Amino acid sequence: MRHKPPIIQLAIILILVLATSFSSARALTQVLPQNHSLEEMKNNSVPIEKIVQPRAIFENTDLSCYRTVDEIYALAEDWEAEKPGFVEWVDIGDSWEKTQGSDTGYDIKVLVLTNEAITEEKPVLFLMSGLHARELAPVELNLRFAEYLLENYEKDADVTWLLDYREIHFLFVANPDGHEIVMNTGDSWKKNTNNYYCPGTDMRGADLFRNFPFQWESFSDTCSDIYPGLETPKEPETTAIIQHLFDIFPDQREGDEPVPLDIQNLFIDIHSYGEVIYWPYSYTSIPAPNHDQLKNLAYRLANLNHYLPLRVIDTPQDSIAGTPFDYVYGELGVTAYTIEVGSDMDGGYFTVCSAIEESIIEKNIEALIYSAKVADAPYQTPFGPNIVNLRVTSVLNDNVPSLMITSSVSDLLEFDYSIYTQPIKSVRYSIDVPLWKAEEEDLRLILFPVDGAYDEKDEFIEEIIFAEPFSTESHILYMQGQDTTGQWGPVSAVYFAYEEPPPLEDDKLIFLPLIFK
Repeated sequence: MRHKPPIIQLAIILILVLATSFSSARALTQVLPQNHSLEEMKNNSVPIEKIVQPRAIFENTDLSCYRTVDEIYALAEDWEAEKPGFVEWVDIGDSWEKTQGSDTGYDIKVLVLTNEAITEEKPVLFLMSGLHARELAPVELNLRFAEYLLENYEKDADVTWLLDYREIHFLFVANPDGHEIVMNTGDSWKKNTNNYYCPGTDMRGADLFRNFPFQWESFSDTCSDIYPGLETPKEPETTAIIQHLFDIFPDQREGDEPVPLDIQNLFIDIHSYGEVIYWPYSYTSIPAPNHDQLKNLAYRLANLNHYLPLRVIDTPQDSIAGTPFDYVYGELGVTAYTIEVGSDMDGGYFTVCSAIEESIIEKNIEALIYSAKVADAPYQTPFGPNIVNLRVTSVLNDNVPSLMITSSVSDLLEFDYSIYTQPIKSVRYSIDVPLWKAEEEDLRLILFPVDGAYDEKDEFIEEIIFAEPFSTESHILYMQGQDTTGQWGPVSAVYFAYEEPPPLEDDKLIFLPLIFK
């Protein structure tokens, strides 16, 4: 793997930071009244209850790439019917409208993906979207990721083992009442529809992002777009989410002590926009007890989607109380993040349909796959190196049918943000038995990289094995790298089957030079 010279890399990082900060600042500016500046907010010279999002109707916005709640729920029901033993569509509570007996209310529902035939305890990845009604792109990303997993089971080896040995929960639409207002009217609706707050207006409701019972605080202006409700957890949507979190996540927090580093499970709340990854805490400048571990995973995810990893305190917004990711980490000890997808140029809150594929889906699927991989130990596994471009190729080695295993093993990041990385120490793999379940005789070590010694942060490995034991059907190879601290990184896998290679003509033979350090 080739890496950019340091000066070029630094320039790229600077451009990324400036561009993303500008986009994030634009997003934050839109929650300020027109007669107050970000600087005034930073100096705390504007009362927070005066911050009101101007209403907007996007009459010409193309929402054709987005789905209504009914369409989303129908799709999930189809998946459950088509994939028994893999998909469960779970009712976890009611929206505000439904609690009032309204015909327009909805159940709050979660899609659970896992291979139920494998009954062992599994790490959980919880992905939530749609908490803010107008943020449609996160809902579509969440749907597309679920669709990607279901379509690629037994086609993509990583997807296969993740659905076998992870439990992935999708809350596609956490605020279905508000989502339907946006889809039906093009209104820039944000809150739920609780008519006890700013009643009878299009500013009614509570901001569910600020309604979780951790360092929660309220204020008097019920018409504010960031009004957090009268109590917490008061809103039925918040109550349903919290109960589900308690059902799937054990409480691993003891006071203000750091959470044990070997805990499992991961929570991600997806929003728009700004292309930012936030880690706890959002309510204070005081670092969270597991700050270094939370920061490391944020940086690793940012390396995949090229977003900006930050804490809220590092933005003009300064602090936010009562957020879901603060609650999940602060109360339960679960590793938790908020990811803001999309940019101002993509359409802001109303991400244009033309930007969905490239700006939202393609940038984030790999990061979500990585999240599922490291959910086994999110405070440890992300410190280890990655397996990149793993391949198994059929070859003839001295006319003997063989398989060539190749991969890069790397602890380098394209955008390193000054994160500490280490040289590679070792590489191991197993065939047809997952590495974490393999007996000693099933584990195979690759003793040397191609250049002869493990002493760099990026190594290329090549291993040739006999094909005969693997010549009858498709197999799966699992690989994992270790750095000099002893930390093993996330597992990567690939399907392979021996296929006799075509003979090479004498004039087409290729001789590779030996590589020495």
